[in-house]
Amino acid sequence: MSKGKEWKAKPHLKSYQKLIRKLKQLANRNWSISLDNRIKK
Repeated sequence: MSKGKEWKAKPHLKSYQKLIRKLKQLANRNWSISLDNRIKK
């Protein structure tokens, strides 16, 4: 590590895409579940 440089964690691309897919599924308006329950999941 160089002086003044911080190391920042970056998720793997596949992990990021998996998270986005899951969020899109939970945000689907056709899914008949209350918003509170969606947020909890």
